Amino acid sequence: MIKQLAHICIFSKDLVATEEFYCQALKLKKVFNFVRDNEIIGFYLQISDKSYIEVFKNDAVDSNSVSPLQHIIEELLTLIFYQEINNYLRNLADAEIASHSQRFFKTARGEYGFGDKFLGIRVPVLRKAVKKFKTIPLNTATKLLKSEFHEIRLFALLLLVSRFAKADTNEQEKIYQIYLRNTKYVNNWDLVDSSAHYIIGAYLADKDKSVLYDLLKSNLLWERRIAIMSTFYFLCKAIT
Repeated sequence: MIKQLAHICIFSKDLVATEEFYCQALKLKKVFNFVRDNEIIGFYLQISDKSYIEVFKNDAVDSNSVSPLQHIIEELLTLIFYQEINNYLRNLADAEIASHSQRFFKTARGEYGFGDKFLGIRVPVLRKAVKKFKTIPLNTATKLLKSEFHEIRLFALLLLVSRFAKADTNEQEKIYQIYLRNTKYVNNWDLVDSSAHYIIGAYLADKDKSVLYDLLKSNLLWERRIAIMSTFYFLCKAIT
């Protein structure tokens, strides 16, 4: 099983656009340029302490084709960002806060939050972390949403809410679909209430709302709550 790649080499017709994507959108660090005859022919990107991407200019690259390495790079970035954020949040853990949260969110046997686990991170701290990692790939947010820890799931939802508010139509649909496919992880009242109307409600504002009736019929308490809380957006915007 491959757990880490030292480096991957990719080619690009447009080094400037490629650098903007990786360094500005994904916040990777450019370590140095490759120079030949006083011309920049590529650069070296740092993904993590031990993983790098080499980018070289190649005018023969077909910008409309999908490189066989593209999927590998996407999966690698997803894994690296996931590990970075997971470690970052775990380092913020507070055992005393976690113990209080376990009681507050009713995680004992027979209670509505049975089995949930907490790290002990306050919501303002999570919101600050969202700002720090706001440009991560949506695949990483999806992976974080499946965490066993409540605060990591909440972080993922807050990040999706933030991204949805500024996204174009295509990305908003992606976020909406991510949410619907992963409702079983939105499994406590604070997770629902901090996300449902901002994503599901906002997306369905001018669309068919039958999916809300399907959620209302669910056997899962939290899917029914998602349906109800999504309508809060309609109330705020006076949508019928």
